[in-house]
Amino acid sequence: MFLKPISMILALIYTPMALSFLGQEKYGIWAIILNIVSWINYFDIGIGNGLRNRLTEAIAKDDKQNAQIFISTAYLGSAVMAGVFFILLVVCWHFMGLTDFFNLNVDDENIDIIIFISLFFVCVNFVLALSKTSAYAIQQSSLNSIMGVIGHILQIIVLFGLSKFFHESLLAVALMYGLISLIDNLLLFFFLAGKNVYLRPKLSMIRVRYMKPLVSLGIGFFVMQICTLVLNTTDNLLISSLYGSTSVTPYNIVYKCFYMVVQVHGIIIMPMWSAYTEAAAHNDIQWIKNTIRKINFITLLFTLGTVMGVLLFEPFAAIWLGERLEYGKTLIVVVAVYMIAQMYSNNYSSFLCGVGHIKVSIVISVVGAIMNIPLSIFFAKNMDMYLSGIILGSFIVMSINVICLPSVAYRWIRSHENRMDISDFGI
Repeated sequence: MFLKPISMILALIYTPMALSFLGQEKYGIWAIILNIVSWINYFDIGIGNGLRNRLTEAIAKDDKQNAQIFISTAYLGSAVMAGVFFILLVVCWHFMGLTDFFNLNVDDENIDIIIFISLFFVCVNFVLALSKTSAYAIQQSSLNSIMGVIGHILQIIVLFGLSKFFHESLLAVALMYGLISLIDNLLLFFFLAGKNVYLRPKLSMIRVRYMKPLVSLGIGFFVMQICTLVLNTTDNLLISSLYGSTSVTPYNIVYKCFYMVVQVHGIIIMPMWSAYTEAAAHNDIQWIKNTIRKINFITLLFTLGTVMGVLLFEPFAAIWLGERLEYGKTLIVVVAVYMIAQMYSNNYSSFLCGVGHIKVSIVISVVGAIMNIPLSIFFAKNMDMYLSGIILGSFIVMSINVICLPSVAYRWIRSHENRMDISDFGI
């Protein structure tokens, strides 16, 4: 809770620096590139989330050998997938001419090279990011927050230095972003591996057959990740395709600002996933009920803060960015409501993922992913809502989660209050 506000303040400092350095058009292009390359993080067929639950269970049983086998096998699987993804994406991007499709061309830079560099770093960090999963599994999520703060500080320092020698250079920003992410992940990896021997991947501890329990639990998470990808990363692409990359910037600024509330809320939610796994393994249903009640109350406070943010956003953004952009009041309100819905959805999604009860969540995610793009285009184009219509489509999809997930969660709790079987957790 102490570190996340610091990270937010640093992000607030970084964003106007990046906007000033790149200019509105290139800033919009960079936001789209980040969306595109971030897709790789979703394509691990659930290995990361499967590892998180399996590792937590193994540690709860004090089974350090199995923990090391799981983590060694997960690193192998992630490395193989990262290599395959890099080759496929580079080939597809080049031969399908996606730079032209997404309207990303600029006169003074080769966007294809920038994409390839960004893909390379994302693929390397895709593997190393398992150290973040390990931190969550051993319930030391604050380490991830520490690395986030370090990353933001480095970005501000390096961007300040770059501004003395370059101007509007997407290549420089891509190299900076990739290298700093690499440094963050390496620092976390060596810190965790140095203190916990069982978190060190070893070739001798790799067991290919252990991929099955990782993936069998993780495949459901994978489907949900793909659906989340469609929900959270297609908006910028739709805007660029429909209205051009310049229109991405005001949307991205509003989204980024209100998403900070969700990020702070995530400080509470992310560690709870593994805590729910451990509590369920020990049949501590009362603790689960009390915790969900407390988190919902905290989320209510975040909701009130978000409503205040709607009133203060435009004067704040003008001071923050040093310039006024055209946002539209409707866009600000709909983005804020969407973020509120996302927080309440995350409360129950985190619990259901922690206890491995995700079948209903998978169905809801698939339905939402199918509906999202058509709804967004319908509201934006057919209803003439412009940028507000894009996020309104996403909000309607998120509302399905808000309505359905609490019912599924409380049904699971009632069914486990008087009984507990370890097979309920996919073991």
